[in-house]
Amino acid sequence: MKQFGNETWPLLHLPGKPAGVDVDWSDEGLASELFHLPDKPAGVRELWSLAALMNGGTFTMRNRIKCHRRVRAGDLVPHELNPRIHTDSQRVALAALYDEIGFARSLLAYELPDGRLKLIDGHLRRDLTPDEMLDVEVLDVTDAEARALLLAIDPLAQLAGYDDKLVEELRQKTERDSAAIKTLWQTLEDADKKMREQLRRANAAELPEPRYFVLIPCEDEDQQLELLERFQKEGLKCEAKMG
Repeated sequence: MKQFGNETWPLLHLPGKPAGVDVDWSDEGLASELFHLPDKPAGVRELWSLAALMNGGTFTMRNRIKCHRRVRAGDLVPHELNPRIHTDSQRVALAALYDEIGFARSLLAYELPDGRLKLIDGHLRRDLTPDEMLDVEVLDVTDAEARALLLAIDPLAQLAGYDDKLVEELRQKTERDSAAIKTLWQTLEDADKKMREQLRRANAAELPEPRYFVLIPCEDEDQQLELLERFQKEGLKCEAKMG
């Protein structure tokens, strides 16, 4: 094992060398070569990448983009595990952007054994304009990697925060010239208000109805029993407590 700060990483087994040889991560060429060795356990590539960066080395990122193609949108194969649900408001917003700006972002897909392209990102654009010839970024990935990307792209974007001041400045400068953007952000605000109201109602529904009590201190147990019998005879729900 090798220590990097407070972290411990596995030593590498290099072809033709004793097991557990230490690696000079500052040797960029060696580090890159090791990084691309086949048959490594899942996750080891990422561990070595981080270890190298922590120790001053660098890696050349693998480029999985195979090519770009112009494809009829309707001929793209939708991914059967696509979890995204596209609302009517999203469709209207995208159509407005198409009318105002046009097609400005390629779809993401990978090639199937039969030559067809299967979507990873861009299902709504495929459905909205099935007869249009669209630019598609084609990846050289496996089915498993495509599923990972399908599950990661949107959540990764959602992890980003916003600088509220810059967002407001950008909106003020943009919405004056773009009805589509103004409508989009108004739709987002309306959806946020609707969700907040639904949460408020759900929380209110979970709260029990308020109950009201009258607490009467008694001098002793005899007085407590006397008052208890009296109130019960009057039809009041009451019980004796001691504290």
